[in-house]
Amino acid sequence: MEILAFILALNIKHFVADFTLQTSWMAETKGIYGHRGGLIHAGIHAALTFGVFVVFGLPLFAVLILVAVEWVIHYHIDWAKQAYTIPKGFTPADSQFWVLIGFDQLLHQLTYVGLVYVVFAYIVV
Repeated sequence: MEILAFILALNIKHFVADFTLQTSWMAETKGIYGHRGGLIHAGIHAALTFGVFVVFGLPLFAVLILVAVEWVIHYHIDWAKQAYTIPKGFTPADSQFWVLIGFDQLLHQLTYVGLVYVVFAYIVV
């Protein structure tokens, strides 16, 4: 049951970070490697993940490592999607655009599965 609570919390966190706190500036600049917009967007995800893991009572050292891993992975997933999509000129009118959005979201969800696996395999005793 606790595993489901972790997954649920991370999914809600993802919705909040991606669909309510992400600005158009962040979304438009994620495809420029190293741009502050993408770095800040991934940082928002990391900060909210930090909150989730602290609420669940994980040790601070483990939380910091997991959050850093998520920040790096999240940033690069978003950057890669934008770096591929923008030069191709894909827009919401193109089916490829939606395939890439779905693949992006799948990779984020798989990241959460991996983080929760690490939590329960190596941290929670």
